[in-house]
Parts: sequence; C-alpha cells; structure tokens
Amino acid sequence: MRINRSRIWLIAGVIAFIGVFNCVYVLWLFPHYGYMGFRYEEPPMQYLALAWLLTAFPSIFMPVELSRPSQFIYWVLYLIVFIPSIFIPLFVRFSGLSDILGLMLSLFVGFMLLGVGYMLPLLRFHAPSVSPTVFWSSLTGFTLVLIFAVANRFRGALSIVSFSEVYEGKRLAGGELLSGGLVGYAASWLGNILFPLFIATGFITRRFAVVALGMAGQVFLYATAGQKGFLIANGIMIVHYIILFRKGAAFGVKYVWGFTIALIGLLVVANAIPVEVGGVFFLVLATVFMRIVGIPGQLTAEYHDFFLNNVHTHFTHVNAIGWFFQYPYDKALGYEVGYYMSTNVDLDANANFWAMDGLASFGLVGVLMVSLMGAALFWLIDSACRKHDARFVSLSLTVVALSLCNGSLFTAILTGGIVLAVIIWNVMPELAVETSGRWH
Repeated sequence: MRINRSRIWLIAGVIAFIGVFNCVYVLWLFPHYGYMGFRYEEPPMQYLALAWLLTAFPSIFMPVELSRPSQFIYWVLYLIVFIPSIFIPLFVRFSGLSDILGLMLSLFVGFMLLGVGYMLPLLRFHAPSVSPTVFWSSLTGFTLVLIFAVANRFRGALSIVSFSEVYEGKRLAGGELLSGGLVGYAASWLGNILFPLFIATGFITRRFAVVALGMAGQVFLYATAGQKGFLIANGIMIVHYIILFRKGAAFGVKYVWGFTIALIGLLVVANAIPVEVGGVFFLVLATVFMRIVGIPGQLTAEYHDFFLNNVHTHFTHVNAIGWFFQYPYDKALGYEVGYYMSTNVDLDANANFWAMDGLASFGLVGVLMVSLMGAALFWLIDSACRKHDARFVSLSLTVVALSLCNGSLFTAILTGGIVLAVIIWNVMPELAVETSGRWH
C-alpha cells in the first residue's frame, strides 16, 4: 500500500468523521434522544483514546478505489456500524468498562477479518449465454409477478403516510400482511434487489424513465407496510450514484468527506433552529443522526448488555438451525431484546449482524465467527459479479448494504435476496459503462 495524496486525504477524512460523529452524539443525540437509551457518561481518557485508535486505524488500508463491489458494503459498515459500535457502548455504559473493552477489541478484530476475502482470488462461475432481450424480458416479467403478488395482498390497504407516529401503526398492520406466505419474500426481493437493480441500470445507461420506475417501485413498497428504508433508499441511491460516477477524487475520499461534510452541515443548522420550529427538518435530523448513524451502535451496546446477562442462541435464532435445535427464548430475537430495552412488546430491535448474529450466538467469539462468514459472502458476491463494472454493482448493492447495518446476515442472504442477486448478476449480460471497473 502506497501512502499517496489520496490516502492522506482519506485518513484525514476518517479522522474528521470520527470527530464529527462524537459531536453529533454529544450535542444532538444525547440531548434529544437520551430517553431512548442514547445516554452519555464521559468515558475515561484512556478508553476514549483507544476508541479513536481502533476506529481510525482501518483508514490506513481501507480501499481508496473500488476494485471489488463488496468493498462498497465494507465502507458502509465501517462508517455506519463499526465506528458507532466502538464509541456508543462507551457513552451509554450499559455494562462495565472491562466488558466494553472486550467488545471494542472483538469488533476491531472482526472488522479486520471481514476484509480477508480481498486477499483471495475470485471464483470463476460458469455463466450461461443469455441475450440481453431474453434476460431483461424475463427479469421484467419476474418483477411484475412479484409486484402483483404484493399489490394483491395489500389490496385496499395501500397508503402513503408521514414519518410520524401514524407510521408505527401502519408498520405493524403492514407487517401482519407481509408475514403470510411468500409475499414477505416478494416485497423484500423487490426493495432490496430488483428495484435497486433497475435504478442502477437506468442511471448508467442514462434511461432516466427506468430510474423513475424503479424509484416509484420503492414508493409503492413504502405504501404497503410503511417501511421507510425503501423510501429513503431512493435519495441515498442518487447520492451514491454521484459519488461513484462523478469524476474527481477517488471513491473512498469522496465518500468519507461527503458524509462528513453532510453531518457538519446538518449539525450546524440543527443548532441554529429550535426543535419546536424544526418541523420536517427535525425529521431529517432524526433520520440521519438517530436512524442512520446512531441506532446501529446503540443496538450493539444493547445486544452486548443483554447477552452478558442471558443465554446465547448458538445460531438457533436462524430458522434453518432452529428447526433442529431448541431456541432458548419465547419471542423472536429482535422482539426479545426490544422488550428488554423498552418493555414494549411491539418493538422489534433488529440490529447489525455483529450484534444480532455474533453477540447473540456466541458473544465476543461470535463477532469473529460472523465476520468470517461475512468475508465469505463478500467473496461470493464479488465472484458472481466479476464480469460487471464494479461501480454499477456497488450502486445496485445500496439497499443490501443498508440492510446489513440493521439486520441479520442470514436474513440478508435469503429473505433479503442476496442469493437471488448472485444468480441474476451471474446470468446478466455485461452492460457498457463509461470507464471500466472490472477486476481480476
């Protein structure tokens, strides 16, 4: 690895991001959402210094340019999950400092292990020869079938609601409808894989009608169960397209500095506008500061605390394993931890895979285990996509990356549609993109 100008800018950007994240937590999250568990107890200086060291160190080797598409997910996990999961347990102090130290070190080693697949040569899958006409006609037909299945289940129940208290009621009611049969899989495959693929394809081929149709599909899914992640994904994909395809600085530099500058701008305006007059802007702040960069780290702290005091699942929370071995709790894992956090029986505290799969299954050792599983999954994704432009695949992975910040690795593979995506990318004819992003 060469220490060039881009690497220096990237390291500086990561250090700036860490500082801004700390300011966001202390100046905004703690004052406004302390009642939701975003507490703040000033950490001892030596622990705070270690947190800075552990979170900044990966910037020395993080990819400046995308050589494999899963590196995009690696970056998202770094900024949204890894860094907050190191600091927030120190801030909320749900457990003792010695236990938190073990968590910090296991997450650091786990993050390093997540990247080991990049040292391996990629697999060569046999790809059947399919003409573009046959492929896109078949994929469009499959997508329409899934849309019809979801629309039929929500017949008479489709509605657009605001990001407010009304949303919670719609989410619960919609969740009941999605839980039956294969409709839940259909909605997840549409929102995580198919609509983002159409959006990404429309962007790189400059067919903006296709982009609009894909985004309309995400709005349709929001109108079913009120899952705002699908709606937010539209805006995030636009930003990611600009970062990935706009000429200028290297991807990693643009990504970390763009995120950092956005947080600084929001924080400055947030401190200038009183909460009572913030209105829609306050909802934007809550979405970015709490939902995107706050909750993943807070849930890591919650899961760590819960499984310090309760038995581990040993992966029995995963359906395929739970069929053969006894799951130790009465409620699903997310609801079990959600009730522990809030005494709210309807709170589903789905968390990132380090928490929900690793800490839940085997504690700190589990973090290392699921990191290796994640590395294997990244390797599989990259192998299946080797003939495609890295930026195009990365753009289509936007929702998958976000789902891994707030969900189980095992859920993402099947329910989340990663297996479906691997099949599609392997069969999909190569698209012409302005600058080659292939890898070997």
